[in-house]
Amino acid sequence: MLKSLHPNSLLTRSSLVCSVQMKELWKESTIHQKTRCWAQGMEGWRPLEQIPQLKWQLMAQGMSLMNESDMATLILNIFIRMCEFYPSRDAENAIVRPLPRAKRLLSEPNALPHIVQLLLTFDPSLVERVTKLLNIILEDNPQLPRAFSTGVFFFILMYTGSNILPIAKFLKYTHMKQSFRPDEVPTYIL
Repeated sequence: MLKSLHPNSLLTRSSLVCSVQMKELWKESTIHQKTRCWAQGMEGWRPLEQIPQLKWQLMAQGMSLMNESDMATLILNIFIRMCEFYPSRDAENAIVRPLPRAKRLLSEPNALPHIVQLLLTFDPSLVERVTKLLNIILEDNPQLPRAFSTGVFFFILMYTGSNILPIAKFLKYTHMKQSFRPDEVPTYIL
């Protein structure tokens, strides 16, 4: 998500503009679809029409078919189906290597944190789908030990809804797959 932008119609990189200000500039016709913009994380200046977030926020007209929650639900359902079509284990329950492409791409650092952040919506249907997707993605995934860096455990434990079965399954699976070294257990003298 773009937090700050530098539209070059304002001529300097030092003039940060948030998305709310971009909406105002669009309404005033100060910026247009060919206005080149840059934000931290982007490789270079790009026309506004090539930045998906701005294209949909500023240029889209008419009634939308779905709201953000419905769109997120649809996308999560697609991700879940993709991952179910390519399981991590074969018919004999042997681990498949390399990890299926869909799971590998969704578990990369540029995708997984964004999926995890959907837990912060506290929307019960989204939280349930995100947790189900995380269960599928992280099953037999070598990236599992790094999942904590996304904030997933903190965000899951903040959830106050009543549909906690997928959350319980996720926490059980991740707990059972933790690295445990018995030589690190303190010995007590009796």
